[in-house]
Amino acid sequence: MVHHVKGKRPLLQNGLLLPRDNARPHIARCVLGVSQQNNVEILPHPPYSPNLTPCDFWLFPQLKKPVRGKRFATKRKVLKDIKIDPKLSAVKLATETSRIMGRSVSAETVRNVIRHAGYSSRVARKKPFISLQNQKKRLEFAKTHQLKIDNFWKKVIFSDEIEHGGGSVMIWGCMASNGVENLVFIYGIMDHKLYIDILNNNLKGSAKKLGLDGNFIFQQDNDPKHTARNVKMWCLFHCKQQLHTPPQSPDIKVLENLWATLETAVQKHQIRNKAHLKQVLQEGDKISPDSTKKVVELVRRGLEDIIKAKEHATKY
Repeated sequence: MVHHVKGKRPLLQNGLLLPRDNARPHIARCVLGVSQQNNVEILPHPPYSPNLTPCDFWLFPQLKKPVRGKRFATKRKVLKDIKIDPKLSAVKLATETSRIMGRSVSAETVRNVIRHAGYSSRVARKKPFISLQNQKKRLEFAKTHQLKIDNFWKKVIFSDEIEHGGGSVMIWGCMASNGVENLVFIYGIMDHKLYIDILNNNLKGSAKKLGLDGNFIFQQDNDPKHTARNVKMWCLFHCKQQLHTPPQSPDIKVLENLWATLETAVQKHQIRNKAHLKQVLQEGDKISPDSTKKVVELVRRGLEDIIKAKEHATKY
């Protein structure tokens, strides 16, 4: 800059007087050293005084006049890229724009261009990964059971387990459209042998209390202990009808709603010990039949959502 100025103005060969503000890059030690080497005298500038800076109140406004109201190709390209791929981030667009223009363009500048064009930024919703094999299973299950009549769903006994207290207590539960039945508290590790004992002691009794004695459809998920050979043999002899829901399908998992209700009940108390936790969790038996009926009806809506989503994750 110094050589350029001296080349245009030979009268300034003996030195320059440079007024500058107090921005940190201007008062850095290395900058001051270069100024002394080139015989440049710095004119002190008081802070907060833009009226004393000719560049601010005259030069830069004059430079802006010729380009005021004009749109440049880079802006058009940014908007074109957004239309083609709305998921592009401002950071990526800024990087590409900087490469084209040959100078740095910030992501915030790109965001301003996008907002001025009427676009709004959004964060993409996170979707769980579902394998291709399970996508096909979900769609096949949804198409097969979507048109099942209400009487079919009234016969289904849904079962599942959940951990509470950081895994110190596990609960097995079952429910149907007309109510919640036995909740079994399990302390320790649950394997297929213990699972068979739970079914032996609770499933038929729960079916009888629900008015489905000998005429129920048993549902369980694809947990390894549920699909063990001994469990399959037990179900073959004791459950005439079974409902096998596809893997990776929490959106049609009825017991998830029951567990959410129990979790809400636990959060309202300061749990002192396992006995107190068990007492609070037993409030699940007090859930009204109207609530369980609505929960089971949500399964059909979940099946419709799976079909609409074309095998992919739904808004569960």
